[in-house]
Amino acid sequence: MSRPEHPLARVIGGGAANPDGDDLVFTGQGLSRDGLAALVIRDCQPEVRLTQSCRSLSRGHLITRCEGADVLELDGKPALQVLAALLAARDDGDDSPLLAGHAGPGDRVGAEGLFVRPFMGLDRARAAVRLSQPAQEGDALLFLTRAVDSSRADLNAMMIETLGVLRRRRPAFALMTNCAGRGAEFQGIPDYDAAVVSGFLDGVPLAGFFGGFELGPFRGKTQLHLFSAVLAVGG
Repeated sequence: MSRPEHPLARVIGGGAANPDGDDLVFTGQGLSRDGLAALVIRDCQPEVRLTQSCRSLSRGHLITRCEGADVLELDGKPALQVLAALLAARDDGDDSPLLAGHAGPGDRVGAEGLFVRPFMGLDRARAAVRLSQPAQEGDALLFLTRAVDSSRADLNAMMIETLGVLRRRRPAFALMTNCAGRGAEFQGIPDYDAAVVSGFLDGVPLAGFFGGFELGPFRGKTQLHLFSAVLAVGG
């Protein structure tokens, strides 16, 4: 999100996304094709954490040349050459789609230093890979894939970190926005993420929803995320 935020504000959320534009929002007695609902909690500075559901197939490759959303070079090599080498070396038998992990320059690549997007295609004539939004030279690009074991491990790590920050302070509430792609079809069982969070928080009231995208932290600001879960605990 490019709009400046209050330095103490914490923004989390999510929403529906439909490429056909057929989403409807109930507004009292009427319907709208777009809308926003917000809840403002004052006098509270919650701890906000984000967890990813992807496994990294590569280290962070430096974007050394790009034009718009087309990445032409990674680490000084043609981007398509880097991708081809990765695919040739891949021996895990997993044919899940590749995803792009965007990280800023010099970032320690962790859950909150990364946001995930789909690849949009290839440009063989220019040996380029096309992202879903403009790239920036100097940033890092990772190749990722969805993975249940990585998702569960990262969720546990997020909760351990959260409890470490809270120490012995017991929060009054927890809010979670979760990607619909992290649900029962992905996990193999319903309500997995909510059960883990509730178990760690030991009875703290938890509310939330599934959505087509999430709003959560990235490099000190609020970013639209995919395939993630965002948790706020406070009070």
